[in-house]
This record gives sequence, structure tokens and C-alpha cells, in this order.
Amino acid sequence: MERDGTAGEIFSFDLNKSRVVVLIKLLNPALDNLQHLINYLEQSEFAQDVAILSLDQVVVLKTWQNSTVLSAQMKTLLPADYSKQDYKIAVGACLNLPLFEQLPLSFQSAQSTLSYGLKHHPRKGIYVFDENRLPVLLAGLSHSWQGNELIKPLSPLFSEENAILYKTLQQYFLSNCDLYLTAEKLFVHPNTLRYRLNKIEQITGLFFNKIDDKLTLYLGTLLEH
Repeated sequence: MERDGTAGEIFSFDLNKSRVVVLIKLLNPALDNLQHLINYLEQSEFAQDVAILSLDQVVVLKTWQNSTVLSAQMKTLLPADYSKQDYKIAVGACLNLPLFEQLPLSFQSAQSTLSYGLKHHPRKGIYVFDENRLPVLLAGLSHSWQGNELIKPLSPLFSEENAILYKTLQQYFLSNCDLYLTAEKLFVHPNTLRYRLNKIEQITGLFFNKIDDKLTLYLGTLLEH
């Protein structure tokens, strides 16, 4: 315990406060831009810890209070003159663990959240672990033998000729399995959507009215392949 206390004093940490890792990725990295950002982030009024990972990545440790406060803080995290096209922000998990366990896992979750967000929601500027919990937690399953077995029935959908069916499946789950909302998002008639969903069942041998099959289809849209 004395050792932890000493480390806390060295790094100005209050070991009784939970922290969450915020990862900032600069899309147009340059030394001047990085220095400008660091000077802004290290202002004493923000009461946060900052570390440079690389020319295009900066870590900020924020004291965790609640999600509402954190969301408000994200809006003022960067200088007002920063273009929204110049950066991405990923907020990691806040875990009820000792600090020495909490920070590495929060950092890991921020990295996974950033990777998922950049690939699946490239137009967004802020990615939050709590809003992408399931796909981020499943990231470690991708490319494992378990993950490969899960997506095996869906493998025919990954071919170029069935790309429209896979896109349909993704949108169906993004629309919370709402048939009419999915059809609206895809700009197709509901009957066309029904035809595509039936085709997916025929190709995969998985059926939407069976819970295990439906879960497999859903996970197949979340796991990397």
C-alpha cells in the first residue's frame, strides 16, 4: 500500500478516484499541431493528466464522475479552433477496479473503441465504449477459432455476389429488426426486404425465428471477418 501511495504522489494521482482513458487521434498529425494540443490540454483548470503516445495519438486521464458529466467534458476537450475533421476521440471503459488494473483495461477498451468507430462509423467524431459495448467486447473474439466457427454459416454472405444481402442483414440489426425502418433505410419496398431476408435464411441455413440462429446472424455482423 505504501508503494501505491508513493506512485500516486509522484504522478499526482488521487488513488481513491476512478479514472477513464480518453484517446485522441490526430488525423493530420504534425509537430506544431501536437504541441498546440498539448499546451491546451495541460492547462491547470482542466485538472487532467496528459501523455503523448505518438505524433498522432494523445492519452488524457479524466476523473470519472458520471456519463453525463463526461459527455459535457468531451465537448470542450479540444481547443475551439480545432476542426471536427482533424481528430477522433475514443472514451474507454470506467471499471470498478484498483487503479493499477483499471487504467490498462480502460486504455485497451479505448483503443478497441477507436478501431471499431473508425471502421464502422467514420463520420462520427467521438466514440464511447458504453455506446459500443457489445462489438468492442467481441473484438477479442474476432479471428479466433471460436469467432471463425460463429461466422462460418455466414461466410457465403461475405462474397461479392452476396454483398447486398450482407448489407441488408447489417441494416436489419442496426434498425433493431424493424422491417419497415430497415426498408426505409435501404430505400427498398418491404416486400423486397422480406425476399432478401428469406434469401439469407436459405443461404446460411439460419432462421430469424430461432433465437440461437438470430443471435448467430447478429454476431456475424459484429465480428471482423
